[in-house]
Amino acid sequence: MSNLKKANAFFSNGNFARALEEYNRIIRITPALERVLSFNINYCLSKVDGENAARENRQPNERSFSVSYRETDMHGKEIDLFPKPCYEKNGYSLEVEIDSPCQLIEYSSIYTNFPDDLSIGIQLHLYYIDILEDYLHFFKNISGKFTLYISLIDHSKKSYVEEILSEKFPNIPAKVKVFENRGRDISHFVVGFAEELKTHDVIGHFHSKRSPHNFAKADWRRQLVTSLMGSTGLVNRLMTLFSENPQLGMIFPSYHHSLKGQISWGTNFEIAKQTANQLGIEIAENEMVLFPAGSMFWARTKALLPLLNAGFSYSDFPPEDSQIDGTLAHAIERLFGKIVHFNGYDILQTKPDKQYNLIKYFPKKYPYLETPQTADSIAKYKREKKTNNKIVVFTALSGGYEDLPRHAHLDPSFDYVAFCDRPIDSQGFWEVRPMDFWHPDCVRMARRIKTNPHIYLKEYEIAIWIDANVIIEQPLLPYINKFLESKCEVASIHHPIRNCVYHEAKAIIEAKKDVSGRADRQMKFYREQGYPEYNGLTETNLMMSKLDSPNISRLMNRWWSEIVKFSHRDQLSFNYSLWVEGMSWHRLMPDKVSLRDNFDFAYLGHGRNSGYIIRGERQPNVVNPLSYESKGVRAVDFSMDTNLDIVICVHNALDEVKRCLDSVLKSRRKRDRIIIVDDGSANDTASFLENFASKNKRVLLLRNSEAAEGYCKAANRGMEAVESEFFLLLNSDTILTKRALDHMKSTILRDKNIGIVGPMSNAASTQSIPNIANTENQTAVNNLPNGVTVDGMNALCEKWSHNTLMPSVPLVHGFCQLIRKSLFDRIGGFDEVAFPQGYGEENDFCLRAADAGFDLKICTKAFVYHEKSASYSDDERRNELMKRGSQNLKKKHNEDRLYQAIKAMEGHYLLEEMRSKANAYIQDR
Repeated sequence: MSNLKKANAFFSNGNFARALEEYNRIIRITPALERVLSFNINYCLSKVDGENAARENRQPNERSFSVSYRETDMHGKEIDLFPKPCYEKNGYSLEVEIDSPCQLIEYSSIYTNFPDDLSIGIQLHLYYIDILEDYLHFFKNISGKFTLYISLIDHSKKSYVEEILSEKFPNIPAKVKVFENRGRDISHFVVGFAEELKTHDVIGHFHSKRSPHNFAKADWRRQLVTSLMGSTGLVNRLMTLFSENPQLGMIFPSYHHSLKGQISWGTNFEIAKQTANQLGIEIAENEMVLFPAGSMFWARTKALLPLLNAGFSYSDFPPEDSQIDGTLAHAIERLFGKIVHFNGYDILQTKPDKQYNLIKYFPKKYPYLETPQTADSIAKYKREKKTNNKIVVFTALSGGYEDLPRHAHLDPSFDYVAFCDRPIDSQGFWEVRPMDFWHPDCVRMARRIKTNPHIYLKEYEIAIWIDANVIIEQPLLPYINKFLESKCEVASIHHPIRNCVYHEAKAIIEAKKDVSGRADRQMKFYREQGYPEYNGLTETNLMMSKLDSPNISRLMNRWWSEIVKFSHRDQLSFNYSLWVEGMSWHRLMPDKVSLRDNFDFAYLGHGRNSGYIIRGERQPNVVNPLSYESKGVRAVDFSMDTNLDIVICVHNALDEVKRCLDSVLKSRRKRDRIIIVDDGSANDTASFLENFASKNKRVLLLRNSEAAEGYCKAANRGMEAVESEFFLLLNSDTILTKRALDHMKSTILRDKNIGIVGPMSNAASTQSIPNIANTENQTAVNNLPNGVTVDGMNALCEKWSHNTLMPSVPLVHGFCQLIRKSLFDRIGGFDEVAFPQGYGEENDFCLRAADAGFDLKICTKAFVYHEKSASYSDDERRNELMKRGSQNLKKKHNEDRLYQAIKAMEGHYLLEEMRSKANAYIQDR
């Protein structure tokens, strides 16, 4: 066994003293290896020092170097790497690799100043000119003086680049030169600007890397640049390392996760060997000193002088022809580390303690410090805000989970609307609106708003959803303009890690973010539907929609329906909804870029204690969302409204039928038609109905066979006879009032998306007031307060209700439903097979209506009395039918969905408010 292998073995076993002896023996025997192995020795020393530091209760000395490491490359060859390489983790992580040899650098360090004893030169090769803007942002993080050298291959771009530099960095010395398109970025470093770079102490090498041949490397450039220039504190710390460590020759980032198995010679060994011989260096095919893969780094100029003095010319490099390996440029890239070591200096991999794809992510560990300009921006917005804006930025908050953000950039041509379920600080610019939908899962309340901008924001043309933990720092107009140019109707961000909804679901389940089994059921259903893998995956924390598009409501209805049926993780259903509706979407950001690393935004940790720090003192501006009155609600002229059909199914119970029909005659307008379906009533009831139809105008009497066929068939026959745009499906044991009918019509006319409207009642399950508790053998039944008529109860409901805010619900009780005929035409009537005798058919109808994209409302201003007669069955029979209907509902719609729907009805805060006021009224009497 060689001395080196012995040393490595001792080191691996934790015997640092013996390892040091072996390393020192190697140095004595082969002095030429001294610099190559100096990192190994220092790393051993740091390990020993770490143990001593733990015993002495102090911080260890700051060393992070490694022994050699054997790795198998992508071609199956083994190679010894010096020192041990460090790789970034794939995905999102604020953790560092265990026992990483990488020097960890504080991304947000405020303790280090830029050293003034170093002359800095930066060489930037711009093959892709559009990348310049990104680099200008990073250059702002260099607080000290530097000189910039930019190489181009297109003469027509030179003046443009010079103008940009003059405008953005007027005090930075800069040279822009145009060279041949040879040798990628390397030739311009070792030939084009070699003489200029030799005049500096430290040089940085960067370029507009894109790696278009490999999606996995789409974010490689950002990883490299962010690790070297991601923040002012980081740059200061790296430069201080050079200033304080004269043996440090080169700093380059930890390796991109996609490079596992690629830190090797590859197909470049022979040309690398020739180049190394030219420089007086020997290399071996089975070993390699780490090199800056991607060729971006900071280096001490003296460490690279052999390369800069080698006398290369452009003719040594072949013309560019999309080569991905096997050229002189690729060989030099792999020799950088060896050259530094050969010249007597050390190399060092570094890694910020904040991952490159999380540089704009601010959890508690990295507080977001609001800039003073934010308050100025809010004040300016309030002064300059325009009227009748057609673009809206909106968000939704429920459950008291977090506060509304204070955006650093506000556009006076935008409105900013927040939907909330409780009083909240508007931050001085949010228009706070109430939520009409309630759910025990508060996330679904926000999802309801997010997926229905066409309902809640129909006065706008473009709606921009943004999560409440995102802060806008730069203008959104560039994103909007590109979206409009795309001709797509919706835009979002492509998921930066995954491209498959099935993989996303697996990650969600493994992370225990869905323990209900909903995501698993959802993916099973999607596979049954033939939804393909790798069909795209969006991040939905920033979205844009064209609300004037004819297809947007169809897409959003589908999306919301999927969330109702399955997981509230909306990214699981968005791309599926696009696929079903045959629509495409526009990508707001390049591949692998998200809000977590986009400099136009700040992405805060979720929750009220996210790490959001507001500068200075400010007075909160708390707004109650219930004080908002909808701008979009129009007054309804009932004298001009459309005709209404009133469908009433009758089976005996003559006394209740008489009271019902009498109330309908008093409540209907002249053009409203009454459709009576006599489902096998006895002679007395049948005779009365015959007489009623003959004496009153606009009454249609339909008769089923002599034997009753059941409520479902009777109701379907009546609904099929409807000719009007709307119809009221009314039980024959109810008492209707004109005001109740008018208020229900007013509600359904507010939006074409509203498909079903129901009233409050004394006996209508969760629509009951004051109580919803079941009685023996019956759902809730409340008597009218003493001395209060049905009209009086309606007047009280008008008083207790909000003016325009009506609850959106998953279910509407079947005793009284105002229905849009287009809904019936689309989904059909009641399911006669599953519910032949009723009891469950109206809930099934409501769930199918929601799946078809229709909204369901309770008009809390309307009260309809329900006698709860036994027209179709006695108590024992009713209980049996209710049990059977419940079982069939669960088969059709899943028990989990039904449970959620019932809980949403029981807990809806607007219905609770009506119950509370009714109870208070009764107690006060």
